Amino acid sequence: MPAAAAKYLNKAVINLDQVRNARTYRNVRGTAGQILRPNMFFRSSRLSAADAADLKTLQRFGITGVIDLRQQFEVQAHPDRRIAGSTYLNAPIASDHISAIAPTTDDLFAYFQQHNDASVVKQQAYRRVVSDPELQASLRQGLTLALSTPGAVLCHCSMGKDRTGVFTAVFLAALGVDRQFIISDYMQSSLAIQANAAKLDAYFKQKGATDGMIQNLRALSGVHSSYIAGVLDWIDTNYGDAAAYLANGLGFGASGVQELQTKFLQA
Repeated sequence: MPAAAAKYLNKAVINLDQVRNARTYRNVRGTAGQILRPNMFFRSSRLSAADAADLKTLQRFGITGVIDLRQQFEVQAHPDRRIAGSTYLNAPIASDHISAIAPTTDDLFAYFQQHNDASVVKQQAYRRVVSDPELQASLRQGLTLALSTPGAVLCHCSMGKDRTGVFTAVFLAALGVDRQFIISDYMQSSLAIQANAAKLDAYFKQKGATDGMIQNLRALSGVHSSYIAGVLDWIDTNYGDAAAYLANGLGFGASGVQELQTKFLQA
């Protein structure tokens, strides 16, 4: 991660008691050198464990819209605690199929005893978010709320790294934010998941996992620049850029893209 990007990202982290991987955007340049309006877009892990202080902090930032990208079974198992005065939207996006068929750590261990495909699966899952019509509909719903809510918007999934990472990358790219910054921002999630990743590594090693199994575990549970770069490459190859993807792929039209830029970019 470039030093300048890392310095910025550390300043943008929102320190909450029970919600991980929370951050916002300040002093970021978009289309034609315009600056993103500060504290208008937030991202985090799920809000199910948020305490009263966390919710109050998020409310003070003026968040009036929450986009939850988790699937229904995830929402039912860990329902969000709500930010007062905000509109909640569940716009479900499926995770990778390994996580779906191997939901527990022991399931993952058994899966990786037989399979060596985590990196490929993750890259395919990321691209599917922007290419699959059903998942495109969830992106459209989330971006529509971002436009319609009067204040700031917060987007999250479970850990705030994969599905939230794709949504945020599309959002920032449509505002003209530099590709390298988008990738650096995505990689910031690696800091938030370090403790969990270390626990998973230790558990696998204690059970006798091979080096190959550990590599697959890290490919599945971590963040890797190639994953988000693949999303941006797919958009550029098929639409030219993210603004055209929103306009033509998601159906916002040129006027919708302009509306997004007007709301989230300073004049």
